[in-house]
Amino acid sequence: MAVPVKGGPLEGLAKEAGPMAVALGAVVASRAGPPSNTGVLLEGGRAAFVHRKVYLPNHGMFEEARYFSPGDRLRAHRSKGLGLSLGVLVCRDLWHLSSAVALSYRGIDLLIAMSASPGRDLTEGRPGEDGFGSLRMLQVLDEACARCLGVFVVHANRVGTEEGVTFAGGSEILEPTGRVAARGPEDEEALVTADLDLDLLRRARTALPLERDERRDMVAREVRDALRERGRRAED
Repeated sequence: MAVPVKGGPLEGLAKEAGPMAVALGAVVASRAGPPSNTGVLLEGGRAAFVHRKVYLPNHGMFEEARYFSPGDRLRAHRSKGLGLSLGVLVCRDLWHLSSAVALSYRGIDLLIAMSASPGRDLTEGRPGEDGFGSLRMLQVLDEACARCLGVFVVHANRVGTEEGVTFAGGSEILEPTGRVAARGPEDEEALVTADLDLDLLRRARTALPLERDERRDMVAREVRDALRERGRRAED
């Protein structure tokens, strides 16, 4: 069932959260058409920020595009309670590296990722590895975002089995150095917590100043040029 952003259960949860900032997933009603698979930040007694999932997988076991409307924005939110800027990505959004890069251009300090990722591609038999290959990929993406963008990453991944589909779990929190501050187990519910030292943002970005040296104007120009070239080739 789709819920409204204002009023309804989200508002009730926000009031119950009190001074906490709470990120959660919800099916949120759209003004027109199907609802959206959405990441919501509850803060200050209200739904303070909403990210509608941009990339809807529609292949193999995934059929999201049949039921949901895609979002078309990647925005940052300045959290007064947390004292930093954050961005939210939902599941497949994280696999498109451009999503996290676009948020980094908006100056985020914290990337919140939420997913219901089925456990696939067992790594059994690979030296030094076991468990789900799909979860290993999520960990690679989390670390790449933390290290290359110089941000904290908090990734909550669903766990358990429903209608024959196993969700991998393995939620984790990473520092902007790429170090794992906390990680939950696979196939098991867990409360994953960590204390974040905000000064790590400055230290990590000083030690590896990728964010400082990013040539945003050049990248924007190259993307525009590439899109024009693709458009011309499509017309030929």
